Amino acid sequence: MYPNSLRFMYFHAIALCMQDELPEECIKALDDFLALAPKDHDKVPACYYRKATYYLSKEDNNNFYAFFKKGLEAERDQLPCFLPYQFPMKDMLMKAYIHGGMAEGPSASRQLKNILSDPMRKLMITENRGFLMNICADPTLLVNTVSKPLNSPKPPKWTSLKPIMIKDMDPTIDKVYDGYVLDAKIIDFGMLIKSSATIIQDENGDIQRIAVYKWPSKGNRKKDIAEAIKVFRPNVKVSIISPYMRMSRDGKNIIRVEGPKYIKLDDTFADEKCTFCGKQTKVLACSACNMARYCSKECQKIDWIEFNHKGICKHLKSYSAL
Repeated sequence: MYPNSLRFMYFHAIALCMQDELPEECIKALDDFLALAPKDHDKVPACYYRKATYYLSKEDNNNFYAFFKKGLEAERDQLPCFLPYQFPMKDMLMKAYIHGGMAEGPSASRQLKNILSDPMRKLMITENRGFLMNICADPTLLVNTVSKPLNSPKPPKWTSLKPIMIKDMDPTIDKVYDGYVLDAKIIDFGMLIKSSATIIQDENGDIQRIAVYKWPSKGNRKKDIAEAIKVFRPNVKVSIISPYMRMSRDGKNIIRVEGPKYIKLDDTFADEKCTFCGKQTKVLACSACNMARYCSKECQKIDWIEFNHKGICKHLKSYSAL
């Protein structure tokens, strides 16, 4: 291959896409490019979005969904200099994706658009739910994902604290941010491993895992798991003082909370907001588990299929009764 041949292949495919009478040749040219291009090539997401656009025009929703999702996933492999990724018709495709393939549907909420354009959020939540499923299925399972802490915060003091955001904490070093407070909200159901673990989102929309240690036990493993699910549930606001950013054993970052004295929870209005998008409005509880709440069929559908509420629903139902 000549140095510029990949880019030539891409623009050749785009030229074919501009000719409505040559759709098969266009799709083949896009596939030829994708077969040779490295996954971090800056035109890979665009190729998937082009294919999604074609299948949307043909009312082939299955292929439309598949290639739009591949486009979102391909954005994860892009170098930081290419982010946020720009594609002219992405907003239109996002609306079509949210509204079941109908591009002329009502505009999607900003929250929902942000969620669907953030593949890292989906990855974190689906991984969290995978752990939750395993722990609920086998309450004796103890997973220690965090190594012994290298540091420890000073005794908690809820005065004269300076605000901090997730982006302000260096993920490359093991550090306690003494004297700071991180305000955020929980975006998924908690689980109990060695700690009570869940995922939070700050006011900037950045997300991170947290692990809360030394939460009071009820003396029964199943009841402790149920407590983690109920207490650390979506849309509960949290304030964490002296957040401790560190690397867990799986090579991913996590914010360690030393104990209940280092975190405040506020569940006001939590059950009046959508589990998936966080919108505060009239919500309906999932008829199966009665734990998740949704503002629309779109949110329920996406959470059920794409974010695997389907996998945790029966476990939420059984543990919520404890």
